[in-house]
Amino acid sequence: MKKIFSALCILFLNFYSSGQGKPDRIPNGYSVQTINTPAEVSFGVGGMEFAPNGDLYVCTREGDVWQYETQKKVWSLFADGLHEALGIWIDSKSSTVFVIQRGEITQLIDSDKDGNADFYKTINADWGVTDNYHEYAFGLVRDSKGNFYGTLNTSLSWPGWARSEKWNIGRVWTTGYPDTDGKMGRATKYRGWGFQITPEGKFVPFASGMRSPAGIGISKDDELFFTDNQGDWEASSSLHHIVKGRFHGHPSSLMDHPDYEGKDLNEIPIEEYEKRWSPPAVWIPHGELANSPGEPIFDYSGGKFGPFEGQMFIGDQSRSNIMRVSLDKVGGEYQG
Repeated sequence: MKKIFSALCILFLNFYSSGQGKPDRIPNGYSVQTINTPAEVSFGVGGMEFAPNGDLYVCTREGDVWQYETQKKVWSLFADGLHEALGIWIDSKSSTVFVIQRGEITQLIDSDKDGNADFYKTINADWGVTDNYHEYAFGLVRDSKGNFYGTLNTSLSWPGWARSEKWNIGRVWTTGYPDTDGKMGRATKYRGWGFQITPEGKFVPFASGMRSPAGIGISKDDELFFTDNQGDWEASSSLHHIVKGRFHGHPSSLMDHPDYEGKDLNEIPIEEYEKRWSPPAVWIPHGELANSPGEPIFDYSGGKFGPFEGQMFIGDQSRSNIMRVSLDKVGGEYQG
């Protein structure tokens, strides 16, 4: 967790793109290190993690995992052929690499130690995935007991946007509202859920009501947080504290909740959903601070990253910024 903070000071620069080369503003006392990405390689970064030896691993939307040797300043391809890998976790003792891709959590094994993964081991693949573009899988974090956690997007289900009826399952606009108010749905199982994978590999539905939970983070005390993106049933982007059994607001996921088995979610009044809803710890003003917030991470660097020990940082994909979050616990609940 300490080493990941180096990533906040790293700027990936691909000279084959038209993207901006360096930030508009660098706070006093901080610096930016520019690392050229591999030449002529599409490099849609999905996740970053440092290995115990200091090397950086990057997984990409294109399905690759790249290793950057920080001492030699050399890139090498560690794995490829994955399905939109958006998260990575490396064991701080064994250097074992795990990634989350659309349909599963995968362990990448380099059995002959030649620098390339030659065996891909499925850890779990018990959630559903279709060919719907919006069915991202995010992660990856692990607690002190060895449980993995991740989050699953809802499906884009409204035919007006999806241009198809085949994913039009589980949209909820509820009594008294037009059906166009429900854009996201649940075209397959456990969309809109946060999940746990036990050390034995068992899938546990952990918390529901997520819309587009593009980042999940964990504190040193094993407390879980995720960010959600503004849209239907989500008034603005937000940060939530994950507690097992909580409902975070988007009803489509309740298709997989035993309390709602066989029920028409659109016949349930909005007041019932509000009673079940656990509000976010922090609302993030849409369009001002964030449009697509990602993984929340904590500063446990012991002062090496400034006067922010124990505080949280969140990056935003759309606005290309980094936000600092200061949380307090009031009445047993986080706010900030």
